[in-house]
Amino acid sequence: MEKNKITIRSIQPLVYEFTHPGDEHIPDKKLLSNIYIKGWNLVEKPGEKVTHRRKFIRSNGKYFNINGEEKYGKLDFWGEWEPDSIVKRIAIKGKRDLNPQALPKWVHYPFFLNADYTYNVASSELGRKISEFKNEQYELIKRDKRYLQNTDPFVYGKTFMYSTICKPKQTLDLKSGSIILFGSCKKYKESHDIEEKTYKFRVDTVFVIKEIMDLSDEVLDSYKNTIYYEAALKFIDATDGFSHKLFIGATPKDSINGMYSFIPAHISNDTPYGQMVIDNTKDVFKEVRYTQSVGREVAHGERSVKMFWESLLNYTYDCGYVPATHIELPPTFNTPDEIAYWVNNQ
Repeated sequence: MEKNKITIRSIQPLVYEFTHPGDEHIPDKKLLSNIYIKGWNLVEKPGEKVTHRRKFIRSNGKYFNINGEEKYGKLDFWGEWEPDSIVKRIAIKGKRDLNPQALPKWVHYPFFLNADYTYNVASSELGRKISEFKNEQYELIKRDKRYLQNTDPFVYGKTFMYSTICKPKQTLDLKSGSIILFGSCKKYKESHDIEEKTYKFRVDTVFVIKEIMDLSDEVLDSYKNTIYYEAALKFIDATDGFSHKLFIGATPKDSINGMYSFIPAHISNDTPYGQMVIDNTKDVFKEVRYTQSVGREVAHGERSVKMFWESLLNYTYDCGYVPATHIELPPTFNTPDEIAYWVNNQ
C-alpha cells in the first residue's frame, strides 16, 4: 500500500501537510532594558524537551495587497530562523479571544554574525553583552558537544528553499507543482460554551515546489559563501546513508501553474497575532487535520492542487493576513558592535 502511495506522489502533484513543533521561541538572556537575545538554536540532547520552535519575526519584504498589487514594507510573520535574533517583549496585548496562549509574547529581529568563536569584547555596552553571551554559548557547545540547528524551510532572499533527506513517508518523492504546507497543530476552544479543545492546523509557510535538485557536491559548492549555506546546507551530513534533495520554491515571476510560495503575514503594526488557523469545515480544507510530527497528503492532481492553492490564497485575505512572497535576507555583521549599532537604529 505504501509503495503505491509513493508511486502516486511521483506521477502527480499534491498538497502535502508537513507538521512540525510550532510553539514560540523565547529569548535566552536579557541584554538591556527590553533588549534580549535568542542565540543560535541548538539540537536537543537525548531526553531533552524539543527545542525546535517558531519565531514571531519582524522583517522587510514584498507582499500582495487585497487588490493584487505588489507592495513593499515591514512585515510580521511566523517562521523559522535558527541563527541568532535580537528579541523584544511585545508591550501591546493581542486581541482577546478564546485562545490567548496562541498569541506571541516576543518579536524577533533576525541577524547573522559572520565571525568565528570566540568573540572579541566590544566597545559599546550592548556589544559587550552580546559578545559575553556568544562566548557563553560557545562554551556550552564545547562542553556538551551540542550542535547548531539548521533553518528549513528558508524563506529569505530570492526564493524559498527547503533541503531534506530521503526517508520513507516524507517529502522526497514529491514532484514539481506540489505544495508543502508547513505548520503545526494546537488545541483550540471552539466557543465559550464548549470546554473541550480540538486540534487545528496552523499554517506558517505555503511552499510551492518549482524545482527539485539532488544535493550533489557540485550543487552544495554553488551555494557556498551564502547565508543559506551557512544557516542550512552546511549541516547536512553526506555520510548518513540517505540521499538528499533541494526544493526550490516558485515565485510570482517564476510561478508554476500560476502558483507561487507565500507566507501568511501581517503588515507590521505592533499588534501580535497567532499563526493562521485552517478552518477544515470548509470542503476544500477538509483533509487538513491533526498529525503529530508526520506528513500527510491532503489533495491530489493538478486541478485539485490549484483549487486548494487559490482557496488558501483567498482564505489568507479573509483571515486578515497578506501573502508575503519575498522576505529580505537578515543582515550580516562581523562584530558585536555592528549588531549593537543596528539595534540602536531600529
